[in-house]
Amino acid sequence: MNVVDLTNPDNFDPTPPHATFALLRREDPVHWHEESDGPGFWCITKYEDIKHISRNPQVFSSWLGGTNMFDLSETDLAGVRMLMLNMDPPMHVKFRSIVSKGFTPRRVGMLKQHLEELARTIVDAIAEQGECEFVDAVASQLPMQTICEMLGVPDSERQYVYDLTNRLIGFDDPDFQTSMDDGRIAAAEMHAYAEQLAEQKKKDPGDDLTTLLLHAEVDGERLSQMEYDSFFLLLALAGNETTRTVTSQAMRLLSEHPEAKNRIVEDMGLLPSAIEEILRYAPAVIHFRRTAAEDTELRGKKIRKGDKVVMWYVSANRDETAI
Repeated sequence: MNVVDLTNPDNFDPTPPHATFALLRREDPVHWHEESDGPGFWCITKYEDIKHISRNPQVFSSWLGGTNMFDLSETDLAGVRMLMLNMDPPMHVKFRSIVSKGFTPRRVGMLKQHLEELARTIVDAIAEQGECEFVDAVASQLPMQTICEMLGVPDSERQYVYDLTNRLIGFDDPDFQTSMDDGRIAAAEMHAYAEQLAEQKKKDPGDDLTTLLLHAEVDGERLSQMEYDSFFLLLALAGNETTRTVTSQAMRLLSEHPEAKNRIVEDMGLLPSAIEEILRYAPAVIHFRRTAAEDTELRGKKIRKGDKVVMWYVSANRDETAI
């Protein structure tokens, strides 16, 4: 079967190759894809299969190879394994329980009114301009301010944290044109900043995630410095990048579909379902990778231990057989 090269980002510009994914879902939902600079990987394109893989981390591991499609050196792999995103149970469950304490209904409820006011302030700042660079002026502002506030980052230092997150993810983004080496430097700078903030919070603790991390325990022990640094980095990165992406996608889609925008404006009760639909239609995360921890089989295809398995959420979200 001839499919476009799914490792080439140009094939996702201006939109993902939905026709290719539809073909794969229909004819070869567990498809072997060659790589020019790697061993190849399995393309998983149907909703039920991705759900199955996600629910069986003992077979499909995040820890073994990380969650990026490309392969990492042993040194880099050791670093990303410190991030909760790249952990398997039981460690993932233990670290997730730490984060859940920072996102209790009480804490989120306390933030709600403040975030609504902040959103109005951001929009008011550009409303009379007629035009703006939407990603920087609007889409990036609310998630940046929100996650930095939850982490206890002072106002004057929030832009710095935001810039570091861009450098961390910019190695494969033409808008940033950074390198893997620059990403490593940015990670080191983020760790240094996290430790600097930790020293402040030890002297003046607050009702924030940084203070929570400093007092958190896993198996009766406080987080090591590296665990704390990695946790801080993940929260700063994930809190900024994904929400910014979806907000930008929302503006694009509503601009392209003014009839849908008008329906929402006329009936704001449609907004919650509109948000869910935008998340389905244009997800912030296109794919994640797992690595087979043992020989297994999916839809009659024999997946060998060590094989890369790439879950294409952008395809699963349009699976014709999913309800």
